[in-house]
Amino acid sequence: MANRNRVAIDESSFLVKIDDGSSTKVVIFVHGILGSAQETWGKTITTLMSSPSFATYDYGSFGYATTFIDLRRPNRGTDALLPWVRAHLKQYKSIYFVAHSMGGLVTREAVIKLLSESDGYELAARIRACFLVASPVTGSPL
Repeated sequence: MANRNRVAIDESSFLVKIDDGSSTKVVIFVHGILGSAQETWGKTITTLMSSPSFATYDYGSFGYATTFIDLRRPNRGTDALLPWVRAHLKQYKSIYFVAHSMGGLVTREAVIKLLSESDGYELAARIRACFLVASPVTGSPL
């Protein structure tokens, strides 16, 4: 298994990259409302990514500020996710998202926004899958 190096992107996001920079695939985890890049996923990220199936993948977690009020406004997180993806994931040919709860709404809105922008389609085409875990994509009683 390749050696990896953890890089802090900001106070709430990180990437773990294969040392030689050879990876063309990345898995990004996105937390839900009132969660955080570190606490929401716990050891799930390192456990999953230590599987031999992911030996050639980089991975990371996108964190964003969220409050209960944001429940009806995922655009705030989306507005933070889009420049983050453009700045930190542009070298990858295959991008995968695993998103929990409101993180799924944030991710979905980011992909929609990319597809609607003239310069975003190429990047959106490299997003191979979005796995939404307990995301209220059809709405919520709240």
